[in-house]
Amino acid sequence: MTKSPALYRVILLVWAALFGLALLTTAGSLSREITQRPVAGVLALVTLLFIGYFWLNGIKDVLYTAWYYLVMRGRIRPVRRRELHRHPPRVVMVYCTRNDFNANSLAASMKQRYTNVHTVILDDSDKPEYLTMIDIFAATHDVQVVRRENHVGFKAGNLNNYLTGADYDYFVILDSDEIIPPRFICRMLDYFASDQSIGIVQATHVATRNVTRFQQKFSLGVDSHWPVYQSMKNRYGFLSLLGHGAMVSRLIRIQGVVEV
Repeated sequence: MTKSPALYRVILLVWAALFGLALLTTAGSLSREITQRPVAGVLALVTLLFIGYFWLNGIKDVLYTAWYYLVMRGRIRPVRRRELHRHPPRVVMVYCTRNDFNANSLAASMKQRYTNVHTVILDDSDKPEYLTMIDIFAATHDVQVVRRENHVGFKAGNLNNYLTGADYDYFVILDSDEIIPPRFICRMLDYFASDQSIGIVQATHVATRNVTRFQQKFSLGVDSHWPVYQSMKNRYGFLSLLGHGAMVSRLIRIQGVVEV
């Protein structure tokens, strides 16, 4: 996908107009303060610059949302479903945990409508109760557990420790409380098949199991961030891999990222 700078040009133009107006209306007062009371004048100028920075972020948030609903929303189309390969790729689901193992989430994620897949628990836990829970789950569900002697590199180090010597074509990154739907792998493969330059497919997330009022209130931010912000960044800016709910190709040639 060819990136477009159009949205950021609009953001910067609107911000420059508003901040320029603010500078014009305060220039006289700032000049007098700097002349008569240099310390107070400099502090006032620094404060104005901070305000300008927050204005820039606020304008970005407003225009991201408005642009998505006015321009982008109707242009996003999912790829068509495809038949599975005669020799389906080898997929490994890597479940990362450290003293936060969630058996129900992992069991639900493992119910994939795809055959050539296996699950590996990458366990950095050091609490006995979690080690026991994971061992019982692994024995019950025939799941491989990989533990390492040190925890260097945190989650990234945990992933690299396993993936360096593993045999797979694609891997799916799962967080401890994450649940992916049964057709997750099948749909991810649809996107990889649609464009050979794609190296990562990252799925939209929805906040569930919102028990507390805090979770209920802030889940709205999660639910809006993924379809709006991530798709906008994918088209107009720099899209980051947020570390879970994504499928990654083993191929070195990673040139594209798709939000679904």
